[in-house]
Amino acid sequence: GFTANAQQKAALNSAGNTTIFVGADPFIDAYNAAVNGDTIYLSGGSYNAPNTINKRLTIFGAGFHPDSTSATFPTQITSNILLGENADSLHLEGLQLQTVNKYASTEVNSLSIKRCKIAALDFKVSGTGYSNCISLGLTENIITGNLDLETMNNSIVSNNIIQGQLSYS
Repeated sequence: GFTANAQQKAALNSAGNTTIFVGADPFIDAYNAAVNGDTIYLSGGSYNAPNTINKRLTIFGAGFHPDSTSATFPTQITSNILLGENADSLHLEGLQLQTVNKYASTEVNSLSIKRCKIAALDFKVSGTGYSNCISLGLTENIITGNLDLETMNNSIVSNNIIQGQLSYS
């Protein structure tokens, strides 16, 4: 027997039009073509993330839990997610993520992460010139590492499983 995996695909919905991206880095290609307000859909599989997410997007994956991804495989982002100053109102859902963090001097507001598996979420102060962030919504996630929310204000952490340490909240 052998295992066959389908090619990873990313679908970009922009202004009512859908474009499908395939190849070596379909998520990065879809991100590069996206504009604020667009939605990116990722099929099951492993994806590299853009160097910095610096747009207001909605990004959906196929999920991470075996009971819902046995046919599609989980949607795994294999590199860290770094948020830029224009990532306000970013919504991430149905993804298996490594570390999610931001530049120290970057203010990211209205970030929503829902139904994801996250290795670590790091919004702690590092050095000088840091910026606070407002309105983080963490809902129904599994967080396997540390959750450092030192620069977050007015945030909701609801119905999550946190296996690591919650710090600076």
